[in-house]
Amino acid sequence: MKIKVGRKVYLQNYEVSYIMHDIISYPESIAEEVLNDRDDVFVNGPVEALRFGSVFAKPENVKWLMRQDWLVDYEEYAGVPLSGLEDLYENLRAKCVAGIEEFNARDEIYRDLYYDKENDKFSKLAHKVSSIWTLISAYKGETTFILPSGYKGRIIPGTKIANTFKKRSSFLSFIHGAH
Repeated sequence: MKIKVGRKVYLQNYEVSYIMHDIISYPESIAEEVLNDRDDVFVNGPVEALRFGSVFAKPENVKWLMRQDWLVDYEEYAGVPLSGLEDLYENLRAKCVAGIEEFNARDEIYRDLYYDKENDKFSKLAHKVSSIWTLISAYKGETTFILPSGYKGRIIPGTKIANTFKKRSSFLSFIHGAH
């Protein structure tokens, strides 16, 4: 999920991992900003995965991230009632399954030619479905995540606002005594 606060976009850690490992094409400046902010992009457990742990401030990155419709914008869905999120989840999931089945029914030449493009498209759609499920889980109190400090929009039940946004200290800085 992403949240825009002022001129910055905050991403949950699992989003950064997904972009860096699964997206075919993204601006190089995204990776630069991630790697300048932290020593790794590993996600260790569900609490760490759902933390809005990466901040993007470069205007080109903010613009690119906000244009990615597969990347769920927390603000956009925070006002949707639980039943609406559940309907959206079912519709998006059905669309994903139908699209994959349609692609698999195509001839082998078509599948070979368009595999990367279609795989990217369905991967992004499945990722969005998963993010909607995370929102549903938050509504139900099954998942908790902490929003970045400074966020002043709607809040889904099960979420909290951080008092401050702390940059994660790295393991290397801990070893060298600079925590």
